[in-house]
Amino acid sequence: MNHHQKFSGFDNESSFKEAQSRMPLKRVIEHYGQAPQHGHWKKFTCPFCKKKNKAGVFETGGVEMFKCQSTKCPTTAKAMPAVQYIAHVSGLSNRDAFIEYLKMAGVWKERATLKSPVKAPPISETPTGAGGSPALPTEVAEKKGVEEAESHLEKTAEVGTVGAGVGLGANIISPEFPKNKIGKPAGEEFIPGQAALEAFYERLTLSPDDQREIFEKRGLATSTQVALGYRSNLRSNKEILLALRETHPLEELRAAGLWLPPDKQRKKDLRPNSQFCGAGRIRKLKHGEKPGHEQWRDEDGNLWGWCEPVLIPYCDETGRLIGLRPHKGMSPRETLAGEPRIYVPRRIELLFPALSPPDGERMSARQPENFPTVVITEGEFKAAALWQVVGAGRDDGGKAVGVVALPGITFGKHFAVRMELEAWLRRVECRCVKVAFDHEQKPPEAKGRFDSIRWARYLATDLHRKLHIRAEVCVLPIEWADANAKSDWDGALAKIVKEAA
Repeated sequence: MNHHQKFSGFDNESSFKEAQSRMPLKRVIEHYGQAPQHGHWKKFTCPFCKKKNKAGVFETGGVEMFKCQSTKCPTTAKAMPAVQYIAHVSGLSNRDAFIEYLKMAGVWKERATLKSPVKAPPISETPTGAGGSPALPTEVAEKKGVEEAESHLEKTAEVGTVGAGVGLGANIISPEFPKNKIGKPAGEEFIPGQAALEAFYERLTLSPDDQREIFEKRGLATSTQVALGYRSNLRSNKEILLALRETHPLEELRAAGLWLPPDKQRKKDLRPNSQFCGAGRIRKLKHGEKPGHEQWRDEDGNLWGWCEPVLIPYCDETGRLIGLRPHKGMSPRETLAGEPRIYVPRRIELLFPALSPPDGERMSARQPENFPTVVITEGEFKAAALWQVVGAGRDDGGKAVGVVALPGITFGKHFAVRMELEAWLRRVECRCVKVAFDHEQKPPEAKGRFDSIRWARYLATDLHRKLHIRAEVCVLPIEWADANAKSDWDGALAKIVKEAA
């Protein structure tokens, strides 16, 4: 990329030089949490291929460069300056990575005509669950968290969010999905891979078996599953993926993440992505354990098989499909379905013109998201449980709390994900965030024993500092814990459902 070409809104050359002095490559690597633990920048574990002592930072012509010596590394052993490093980590184009670099260094300036009309939210007022909404646990102290969480669950059971006394058989239905083609408003931005992803999604359904399993394991009512657009990931989906080749260019299918490029090392041709036709990550392999029949192991020691993980769609605020993720999986980087992003539970039926207003406008355009209080969690199912009980999916008439999920607890330090999260919090005029990750009781000798609390505190503190909003950490009570001593939102909801049935 020519770093001296002009982009709208700033003088590229002067801004880039200032960014280099403010944000050298080593600081960029530290920003992503990928710096060497002992400060040895000449030889350290590569953050991309995980090989020890293969990566290093060197200087040439006054510019710092990153390079991994392994030819099998995803970087293909190419030397990368700061901008290319950001592009490789975040999956952005070089142009977008360059803009992110300037923003990271604090030298990006938008033109006045391009500035967002949304004003910074006032901070004088702190919502406390007015309107009869159940209070969420809001303090780090576990004793208080336990008391408030118990109160929250009791109120949830009383109002019958998932139907107090409703048996499983009454909850499981087989919905009829609209057959209309997905329509996009005129002038909408073209996104490579989106047409193929939408065409694939249109042909999927949600099986009764998946509905039953999600309800029993996660506590999510069928109405929630249908509203959020879950789809079954059957092995028969391969026929759909093969058929798409007749209607969409291969470049479009690859950009979507639905098809994979040839892999000479593994002697594989261009092919459908098996993660969209039944393949999924099962768990970590135990020491000395070998994969069973029709199972395999990846480079990180995970066990994979044909477990048919449910497919979870990602929509933007206009109802446009912008991602599709197999549970616990992900498409390759630099594809539409493989880009790390925040998950905001939204009603998927906004995609279908048949369910939109008569004038053809998208319903969400008339109902802008506005959440003075937002809960941040990890993972789509946790977010869906909160959405059903206290979010926009609640049916008890209470005031909805905003819900958003990160791809993982460490993504609080992922630059592109944080930019997206902060932009959304501003857009919904958030005044108070509550970071509520899973809580797991681990033995004293366990590695990463306090990781979830540490990352939750980091995110809450950083959001408070940057956005000037109230930020709190919620520690889920251990009384909610399952057999593995882990407390989470969807597990707690599943317990309520079983007790109420």
